[in-house]
Amino acid sequence: ELSHKKLFEISRDLLEDKGISFRFNDDVLYIHKDSQGTTNNFVYGYGNQLKDVPNTNNDIIQLAPFNAGVQVSLAGTIKQLTRIDVRQLFEQKALLIKGKRRDIIKALE
Repeated sequence: ELSHKKLFEISRDLLEDKGISFRFNDDVLYIHKDSQGTTNNFVYGYGNQLKDVPNTNNDIIQLAPFNAGVQVSLAGTIKQLTRIDVRQLFEQKALLIKGKRRDIIKALE
């Protein structure tokens, strides 16, 4: 049986592939054609929990603060394991992660 959530995700993915964007703001779902008709817009996420990663097919830029001490090799290690763009922001005590949702989740795990 296909759940409502899974049906929505499949429909959203198909529409995003056709240049239609989805965004949530103040508990309202906005559906609109991308300004240039492309799907290479980034979706932004904030947080270091899996629930904080936006549920989208588009590329994501995730700002993930970390609570532990600064480890110089952390970004390099994540890059090697996931092969996505990771930058360490020392002053903000955060990681800036760019990639697809599945890769960002892998990096946060």
